[in-house]
Amino acid sequence: MTVVPTLWTMDVSGSDETAGAERRLVIRVNSNATMSRGKAAAHAVHAALKLYGIEYDHPVIVIGGKPDEILDQTVHIRDAGRTELEPGTLTAGASWEYRPRTE
Repeated sequence: MTVVPTLWTMDVSGSDETAGAERRLVIRVNSNATMSRGKAAAHAVHAALKLYGIEYDHPVIVIGGKPDEILDQTVHIRDAGRTELEPGTLTAGASWEYRPRTE
């Protein structure tokens, strides 16, 4: 296993454990910590960004939205349909929003 701290990744290519396996990103949220679903989702996003080595200095806010609100956003995510949802189900969106800082 080769660990590259600046990228927060590890190289397991060619490993017997991963031969023929599907690569998945797995995020675990601490079920012992009491927090809202939005807070848990935001921390899941923080974990994914850190895993991919993406530096950021802004808040991540996860809130519910109706399909029309999601479609108004810049990026849309649709489910592959392998587990709970029908293929192509709109599940999330993301966009930049700018608000005055409150200090």
